[in-house]
Amino acid sequence: MASYHKYNNKKGLTLWYVKYRKADGKRSSKRGFKTKSAAQKWFREYQVNVDHYGNAIDISITFEEVYNKWLIAYEKSVADTTAHKTKQLFKNHILPALGNYQINDISVSTLQRLVNHWDKILVKNDCQLYTNLVLKRAVQLGYTHTNPMDGVIKPKKKARAATDNFFNKEEFAAFLKYLKIDYENKNPRAFMMLWLAAATGMRRGEILGLEWNCVDFNKKTINIKRSLKRAAHAYLGAPKNRPSVRIIAIDATTVRYLKRWKKQQHDMMRSFNFNTYRAKGQLVFSTYKNNKALPEGTADKYINCLTSKHGMKHVTFHGLRHTHATLLVENNVNVKSVSERLGHSSMETTLRIYVNNDKKANHEVANTFEKLMFSKCSQK
Repeated sequence: MASYHKYNNKKGLTLWYVKYRKADGKRSSKRGFKTKSAAQKWFREYQVNVDHYGNAIDISITFEEVYNKWLIAYEKSVADTTAHKTKQLFKNHILPALGNYQINDISVSTLQRLVNHWDKILVKNDCQLYTNLVLKRAVQLGYTHTNPMDGVIKPKKKARAATDNFFNKEEFAAFLKYLKIDYENKNPRAFMMLWLAAATGMRRGEILGLEWNCVDFNKKTINIKRSLKRAAHAYLGAPKNRPSVRIIAIDATTVRYLKRWKKQQHDMMRSFNFNTYRAKGQLVFSTYKNNKALPEGTADKYINCLTSKHGMKHVTFHGLRHTHATLLVENNVNVKSVSERLGHSSMETTLRIYVNNDKKANHEVANTFEKLMFSKCSQK
């Protein structure tokens, strides 16, 4: 049997607590319920645990405390960048919703509401996955008998909308025109960064982490072996995957622009007492005052300002990589060559993510097949 009583907490709020006997006969109590019915509900669930498992777990530990224990092992199993992104997900979405919950007070209905909410507000919803990992760890550590996430129904995966994050041939020509007008003389660093992204299809991290010793002007190549990554701080690490370590060819115009930018950078940095010609591991793009890696947002800011000023379609910095791949394939460059240039693990990745066919291309396919049909009929 249990008895229910009111009390006032330190803030003067009237709350309820329940007094009961545990399975071993010892007296105990549970405090902090806003209503009597909430206290009764908790005790019913407590009795179910006793009936089902032979005992109930009375450990007082919050979701955030279990998360901190889980995080120690998790950080050792993944790359720094992955751990950083995961911690940001918990900080921004999961801990504000569940952090203060006692682990045994988290219900299926609470989680279902949260999962449905996350699915609405997030493009990529990994919150359910990571919440589940923490709750599984709580079970493994003996803080609770069951994982309430097992009873949550995962929302149906949204169909991925076709992306429009690239320039077609005409839009790209306009982009290059305005790039020269706005940046070539007034902001040569912005000009070179956007030009290089469009001319090579390199990833943002690969461009921001590019060093001059990886650019070979004589062979007209760029050796991509490092990428700028961010965890607690920015650092240069290996590119995204094994195929991303690659050597790509660059055209004569890009070589000429890079040579010009190398001198421009050197001249500007001399006023801040940096000799970029002699600096070991000198970045192609760096801050002027302290010669450090640029913030990731710099690349997006450059292209956003340009497209907004001229009323162009909004395309992100990553969209220049998308543009590069699409225009190459549309101009009959071998997909395998494009895939290797982009550092993809397979041609399927290139076709699925970056290559787009418009309605005109589809009509061309139909017209080609029509010719084949009539040629076969005429032979009969």
